[in-house]
Amino acid sequence: MTNNKNVLRVLNGYLELSSAEKMELRKEIDDLVISGVLINDSTNTLKKREISVKMSANLGPTNNNNCKCCGKG
Repeated sequence: MTNNKNVLRVLNGYLELSSAEKMELRKEIDDLVISGVLINDSTNTLKKREISVKMSANLGPTNNNNCKCCGKG
């Protein structure tokens, strides 16, 4: 297994997902690969911005503020 802390953090977050969430994540990654977004810096930046906007949306109160990837709260 890798010693790359960033990769391990993401893998840990993946393992915290439900089965349905894992399937949704794999579909999103497949869509990014197929569309070529990951190999083009400008579209990669646009996609990062889109993700950031969605992540910063107010989702209302939640019962767990800990990061799914690293577990920090």
